[in-house]
Amino acid sequence: MRLSQMQDIGGCRAVLRSIEEVRSILGTSKLWAESGDLREINYIQNPKETGYRSVHYVWKYAPKLEIRDGYDGMRVEIQIRSALQHAWATAVEMASTFKNEDLKFGQGDPNWIRFFALMGSAIAMEEATPLVPGTPHNKKELRRELRDLSENIGVEGQMKRWSEVTSIARDLPAPTGDARVFLVTLHPADYRWQVKVKAFRESETIRASEEYLQAEKESAERQNVQVALVSVESIDMLREAYPNYYQDTSKFLKALQTVLHATSAKPAVVHSHQRRKR
Repeated sequence: MRLSQMQDIGGCRAVLRSIEEVRSILGTSKLWAESGDLREINYIQNPKETGYRSVHYVWKYAPKLEIRDGYDGMRVEIQIRSALQHAWATAVEMASTFKNEDLKFGQGDPNWIRFFALMGSAIAMEEATPLVPGTPHNKKELRRELRDLSENIGVEGQMKRWSEVTSIARDLPAPTGDARVFLVTLHPADYRWQVKVKAFRESETIRASEEYLQAEKESAERQNVQVALVSVESIDMLREAYPNYYQDTSKFLKALQTVLHATSAKPAVVHSHQRRKR
């Protein structure tokens, strides 16, 4: 791919408190195009099948000074989201990191992929925007499937433990300060989840992989045991991309609880829409 073809060589993200604030920004976005070309990709009106919802603006830089001609045509991506949409994205990034799967691209465990698609629609219902393709339009049916699936794969327990792991990994004492990968084991114990983290240095990566494979075999024989081999870089990148990581994951789990324990609900607002080709 040519560098000039990348639409997100640089970028920024605006996270707003509500969908109403997102709409207020979208109404003025054309002002940004005064010095360049702007293209809108609206994943709120046209959600991805994974459940991803946000608005992207791809801006093509048009320099006014000759000294900057080398950047002519380079693209920058601007993302605009509500707080709930951002909480969803944070949760997907966390699950992808610890499961080592590209869930946000629809690759990996089908149960987790389906869970996030359902949660995308649950948040869309809350924001009265178009639902994720392939998910129930009836709120009770959506809640029923979401409850069964989240309990089956243990979403809440695993997410809470993953948050703990990022804190443990950051605060591990010497001699693990030069650690490069962590072998993480999550398993239920006395009606709660227990977290074990073992650190490995860069020179021990082969041994780390061998112990991970052995732990994977053992976990296959034990119900609900989760094993992951996570790099320091992936955890650091997660924190860098999502600085409000703990707050965002708490917000996501709170949103999940709100959906699962709702006793009365307003009729869902269902919108018809067409998928936009990229």
